Amino acid sequence: MNSSHYVPSGRLPVRTVILALCCIVIVIIPAWLYAWVTIKAPLVIVDWFALFCFALLTGLLMAGVTRLGKARSPLWVGWLGLGVGIGS
Repeated sequence: MNSSHYVPSGRLPVRTVILALCCIVIVIIPAWLYAWVTIKAPLVIVDWFALFCFALLTGLLMAGVTRLGKARSPLWVGWLGLGVGIGS
């Protein structure tokens, strides 16, 4: 039965997992910068802006990992994103 809607295959190549681990290493520097800004921020709005920027950077990196790794499982990509967030 052919469907006109995209149905993910559920595949998670090893390359995606390796790229996600590399993403954790890359996100460590912005995580330290975010922690430093949080400590030194004179206003709460600066802290919120730093949080937004850090979350956006992490999300963009995970989107790149998903695209380059050719992951086709939304569930596994969600778990990898959670792992990158916790790992940083």
